[in-house]
Amino acid sequence: MIATGFSRLTWILTGFLALSATIATLWAPRNEGKSLKQLELEANA
Repeated sequence: MIATGFSRLTWILTGFLALSATIATLWAPRNEGKSLKQLELEANA
């Protein structure tokens, strides 16, 4: 960490955070309008 510098590490971690947020937004299931019971049934199917 000392060799690369703290600033570079924070940018790398920020990049991973942005990438994971993008992936989660694009591929997360759409659950709006469904009841908890419906979601439980889908998860167990």
